[in-house]
Amino acid sequence: MPEISVEKINTDFIKNIDLIKNFTKPVVFFKGSTITNLSTNNCLKFFERISPPLQPDGILIVGVDSNQNESSLKGAYDDGKMANLTLSILYFINRDLPVSGFDPTAFNYEFNWVAETHCVEHNVRATKDQDFILDGVPINIKSGTKFHFLSSYKYPVDYFQELAIKSGLKPLDYFVHQNEPMVIHVLGVKN
Repeated sequence: MPEISVEKINTDFIKNIDLIKNFTKPVVFFKGSTITNLSTNNCLKFFERISPPLQPDGILIVGVDSNQNESSLKGAYDDGKMANLTLSILYFINRDLPVSGFDPTAFNYEFNWVAETHCVEHNVRATKDQDFILDGVPINIKSGTKFHFLSSYKYPVDYFQELAIKSGLKPLDYFVHQNEPMVIHVLGVKN
């Protein structure tokens, strides 16, 4: 049985990607919650950055939520928990920033599935007009104004593999969970 050494690297994976050059045959694992926060363009950039340090024999293992079912996604995200998490940011703004006259209760959470980009958008919408001062700057928000807070990308298998190929990686294998649309992709480097 070959010896395998495992090292945890806890760092900014975008800025410090060159750390994997220190290994002969690196195997890099990214959990689904990491890669699915990256837009298609940022996912491509990440793959392009990680491809050279993985050469010649490194492997990238990526977990991806590939769910494309809007009602399932709505059930997972529009259950009150994501609304509380998203809206709590407004309360932190009110508490922690130099702001006066801001009403964090004047917003509602909105779930939005954009099938064309495989993206769940987490937004808040103003429920009333409000004027407030942030760090000495007057700000006016009109009722109905939408603010985008977070994206959760749900890449289908073929689409995700195309992104990998475009950026210098090659799909070696993938595994789909039998009961859930979760996929583990195993990617190598094009030589």
